[in-house]
This record gives sequence, structure tokens and C-alpha cells, in this order.
Amino acid sequence: MTKLPLLFVALAAVILAACSASPGKAPSVAGATAPEPTATPWASTQECPLTPVHVAKGAIPGTAWRDPFGSGTVWYKSEDNQLWAMTDASWRAGKSVRNKVPMLKPKGAHVEVTGTRLDGDGQLTALVGDGYPDDFQASVLMFPSPGCWEIEARAGDSLLRFVVYVYRDPVP
Repeated sequence: MTKLPLLFVALAAVILAACSASPGKAPSVAGATAPEPTATPWASTQECPLTPVHVAKGAIPGTAWRDPFGSGTVWYKSEDNQLWAMTDASWRAGKSVRNKVPMLKPKGAHVEVTGTRLDGDGQLTALVGDGYPDDFQASVLMFPSPGCWEIEARAGDSLLRFVVYVYRDPVP
């Protein structure tokens, strides 16, 4: 029975200690340090002029492609609907990070991809094969650093330009 009042005293001490911390500051723990905030030129992704995506369910206009999952796939598309880039919206930066980007293009056209960081220095590396005889094109985009990026893809007379925010990969 004497342990119960002691438990209440200990609980009250913990609650009072938590309440006495300075407003806006987390209570400190001996030996612990708070991580430094990651500084980026953009305060948030909301300041990066992101390009709206197109959700395609069923057939994609101007192509023979159909949504293989039926739930809708997310794409960036050219104004002429001839060049499309699929995204899962989880763009990552890092030396070994490969962002796979399936693309749809005019049949027989070769795709060229370039990219520039809008809020700092950097050029992306694009790995684009020779292409397939139909309208599908596999590609990999690699970003050297996180930030706001403009990507431009060309195939035949089609131009696709879109802006994305690339995050730091959590795995070093």
C-alpha cells in the first residue's frame, strides 16, 4: 500500500517537470542534442512552382498505353499529348539513387532528357536507352542534390517540361 502514494508522487513530479519547460522549447535530455534543421533555398515545397500532374485511368490519349493497374497512374504530359512521363511523386537525390521514369513517346522517336536545379547549381544525369520500336521508353533520372528541379524531355517535335521538388534520400 505504501508504494501507491509513492507512484503518485513520482507521476506528479514528471508532469510538473514537463509543464515547467519553456514555451516553444522541448525539454532537454542530458547528453542529447537536437538535429540541425536542413537548410534549403526554398522554405518549403510550396515555394517551388510544381507542375500539376495528370491522373490517367484507362487509355492514355494519343497512345496505345492503358493503365495496367486500373486505379489511375500519375503522369506529366506534353501540350500535344505525345510525350508522357510517369511519376510516383517521390523524387529523391543522392549518388546511388535512381528515379525510374517510364515514358510514352511518339513511335520511333528518340527521347532526350535534361534538367536544371532552379534554386541552386546542378545538372541531372538522365539514362535513356535507344528506345523501343513502339511508344514506350524506360529512363532513369539521377539528381545530385535535393531542391527544386525543372526537367525537360524532347522526342520528335514534342516537348515536355515539368518542375518537381527532389528530396534528400534518407539512406546515405
